[in-house]
Amino acid sequence: VVEDASGNEVAQATLQFTFLPVVEINVESTNRDYYITGTLRVTDPDIAVYDSAVIAAFKYRGASAMNYPKKSYAIKLRDADGNSVDRKFFNLRNDNNWILDAMAIDGACMRNRVSTDLSNDCATAPYHKTLENKARTGTRGRFVEVLLNGNYHGLYCMTEKMDRKQLKLMKYKDAASSKSGEEEIHGTLYKSSQWSYEVFM
Repeated sequence: VVEDASGNEVAQATLQFTFLPVVEINVESTNRDYYITGTLRVTDPDIAVYDSAVIAAFKYRGASAMNYPKKSYAIKLRDADGNSVDRKFFNLRNDNNWILDAMAIDGACMRNRVSTDLSNDCATAPYHKTLENKARTGTRGRFVEVLLNGNYHGLYCMTEKMDRKQLKLMKYKDAASSKSGEEEIHGTLYKSSQWSYEVFM
């Protein structure tokens, strides 16, 4: 309760405290087909400064997860002209692509993060680790509290993406464009586009 000098109540609000980072999303609407521009603010309790809002574009992420009211988000950071902007959060990678995992089908909100962290701890270093010492075989992330358009939206996990940048895979170069004058193949990242017996096997 906020009172003026005379003791009259001028405002009242409910305070909620958290030790987790707070992620504020402001966007008019969201869908799964294309990105819609809004703003993003990430407040990290380990940093004393209140962070400013940045331009970001959002869309829903996932397949079966779309059936739940709590949606996951894919985020792209941009500038006023729509160009990609890299930004570092929680001492993770510096990037313009981020994921907010809703963990909607995981009641404990731990399965994806804990299993990936265990995998990261046990994983064999990539074959090109000596050339690319920042190469990672898995993602990292932090649990966060999300506010969507000013309303509390729940516990999420903000994570890196599993992509070429995470694995530090250089793009293919043909002989004409490579420095060595020879074809350079640095590795390929595959992702299944459907579930089938071939994928499971």
